[in-house]
Amino acid sequence: MLVSLLIIWMLSGLLAMPTLVFRTTVFDDMTNKTTCAMDFSLVSHERHETLWIAGLSLSSSLLGFLLPFLLMIVFYCFIGTTVTQHFQNLRKDDQKKRRLLKIITTLVVVFALCWTPFHVLKSVDALAYLNLVPDSCGFMRFILLAHPYATCLAYVNSCLNPFLYAFFDLRFRSQCLCLLNLKKAVHGQVSSLSSTMSAQTQKSEVQSLATKV
Repeated sequence: MLVSLLIIWMLSGLLAMPTLVFRTTVFDDMTNKTTCAMDFSLVSHERHETLWIAGLSLSSSLLGFLLPFLLMIVFYCFIGTTVTQHFQNLRKDDQKKRRLLKIITTLVVVFALCWTPFHVLKSVDALAYLNLVPDSCGFMRFILLAHPYATCLAYVNSCLNPFLYAFFDLRFRSQCLCLLNLKKAVHGQVSSLSSTMSAQTQKSEVQSLATKV
């Protein structure tokens, strides 16, 4: 287990190494802004810089999204098969089995929905560097405008997982329903108390008016 974790971290560090080595800041005289950029002048000629950009972008999408996504599908299929066989051997109600399978399916689908737009835009941008897709001004403008939203959607995936686990937990859902019912009950008591006080106030005003008459 420890060796596997060590290998994973070493591979992750190796994949992140190009960014650590080639990332730099560039000052743009036209916009008067300093931005981050990749500088491959240490290892490549300027003519081949686009190949480096496209290669790193496509390889990161392949190794950082497509391969993990396929492995996730395979492993979750094994888990789903094991869960199904387990409940079949126990001959118990299928409710727990359906809930576990629903959790597995939801996690995979949410991961795909959150990360696919980001890597699609990233891959299309890389292909544009290689002149394999049209790089018109309108098309590139669309990629630039969509990129921040796709990035935010991708990062939201890490925030959604705890809520997904909690939502499928029956105890968590029952506690939420209890809280909602408690709020409704309190609101109903307050409304009833307000109505009673209003009725008593009106009655006292009528009695006071009758006394004055």
